[in-house]
Amino acid sequence: MLHRLTTVDEVEALVGRPPAAVMLKQVGALDAGCRTVLAHSPVAAFGYRDTGGTSRTTFVGGVTGFARVHSPTRLSFALHAADAAPGPASMFFLLPGVGEVLRVNGTVTSRQGARTTVAIRQAYVHCAQAPQQRAAGYTLTCVGQPLSEVTIDLAEPPPPRIP
Repeated sequence: MLHRLTTVDEVEALVGRPPAAVMLKQVGALDAGCRTVLAHSPVAAFGYRDTGGTSRTTFVGGVTGFARVHSPTRLSFALHAADAAPGPASMFFLLPGVGEVLRVNGTVTSRQGARTTVAIRQAYVHCAQAPQQRAAGYTLTCVGQPLSEVTIDLAEPPPPRIP
């Protein structure tokens, strides 16, 4: 039987707390460096829960600077999927030719049409190894589709890797 982990304390009890050095690299608001990355990023992966409670991941953006920074703790962007519910959210912003990603965690606070607003809880830069490992084994078919319509559902495990 599977047990759903729902709190940070439950996760930390299972895998331990992050090392102090990891905690030092995160900020609780978008600083100048974060805003520079956002101004130049054309795409981000966006993880959220839909109205049914299922975790989803999709790509958002399509043009440089698609994410609008309203304050150091609030940003918004267009999300054309109508199923994002208020609740936890996680994003990583990509820059062409740069291996590191800007990770932003927070909460979806509102939706007005396609405009989705996220309250930021933490932001930090990390190497691209984690997103590359997470995406390994998934096939993304999007020929002829606008970037805003490309979605990967990570609810299912990836297919086995063939050496």
